[in-house]
Amino acid sequence: MSLHRRNPRRDQTEASIVRALRRLGALVFPVSAPAFPDLVVGFQGVWCLMECKTRGENLSARQAILHRLAQSRGLPIHTVRTVADALEALGVKYDA
Repeated sequence: MSLHRRNPRRDQTEASIVRALRRLGALVFPVSAPAFPDLVVGFQGVWCLMECKTRGENLSARQAILHRLAQSRGLPIHTVRTVADALEALGVKYDA
């Protein structure tokens, strides 16, 4: 199965989150696969999965199922709407 689709829809917040994480020194890999989180992020010895959403946007039904399944196995997927959310998911203090 390919991790890339043609014309994947990217959330508006994703570009700014990716830029901020890369400036921090994180490895950031955008992924386009049905229901799979948008970003795989490596930072300070930890891998983190992030689903980017805009304010007011909710997970799709398929995404919600995957999030619950992953969480039940101790594999959190973080839903992030802002740079601050993404940094918090990595355990980084954020001062606006």
